Amino acid sequence: MSENHEYPHGSLVEAIDAFRRMSVPAGPPDAAVLARLDAEVRATAPPVSLRSPLKPRVLLRFVVSSTAAAVILVGGLALWLLNGAAPLALADVVKAAQKHKLVRYREQQLTDTIAQTRARLDSLVYADFTAPRLYSESRINDPEGETILLSVHDGRRHLTTNSRQKSARLDAAPQGYKSVLCCLEDFEKQEGVTHEKSDLAGRAVVKCRHVEGSNTITVWIDVKTKLPLRMEQEFIDPKPGVTRTTLVWTEFAWDPELPQGFANLNELFSTRPPGGYALDDQTKSRK
Repeated sequence: MSENHEYPHGSLVEAIDAFRRMSVPAGPPDAAVLARLDAEVRATAPPVSLRSPLKPRVLLRFVVSSTAAAVILVGGLALWLLNGAAPLALADVVKAAQKHKLVRYREQQLTDTIAQTRARLDSLVYADFTAPRLYSESRINDPEGETILLSVHDGRRHLTTNSRQKSARLDAAPQGYKSVLCCLEDFEKQEGVTHEKSDLAGRAVVKCRHVEGSNTITVWIDVKTKLPLRMEQEFIDPKPGVTRTTLVWTEFAWDPELPQGFANLNELFSTRPPGGYALDDQTKSRK
């Protein structure tokens, strides 16, 4: 992307930082769950008569041990049902993500200003799941033709290019930039998220929502794959002149084929400017 186009609060970095601060509220007390289950069983279960050749003391030990096992099993199941898919939004998501190295998704950035509403920029993004590397490509069509804006992070540097201007700018990567997997692992430890069972385009999902000040994150997690299907982030008054910015991430693809012309991930996330582009290297002035 060109130096004139920037995501609010540091683009994907702060979007993920806000996302990873979410977690799931604790479940109801075990005693309350067991009391509820006991009341349901007493109300619906028919009386059962059982003759046993076991001696009273042996039978007592059997009943106690069996009851303890049943309490653990039924109690865990009850917590799952009463709390929706709380474990799914935490450890299971991280575990599923650890199986992948690369994710691709579509991003829409919608910006409201005092003079204009819903200005839109579409991007195709590739993110390294195990390293802090990102590749984003945006295409803009107007009467003068198509302009391709690139934004690439390699973990240490950040490259932005503009195909129309044949310009490139190289800067240091944002401080604190992490891989997507690291962000999910941090997210697992946070508090303050609401969650509910939902449906997204006919697929069963867990919808997680987190609000912190003027920033709202909503994530739809596929119950089957335990991976995100859609993410939305909204900033209110993110910077002077901008009243609202919304990021929408969709069409997630896990371990997809690389774009044409790239042989491996190192080439995809390279911050070497294209040949013939005028380079503004800000990393030299900061050494």
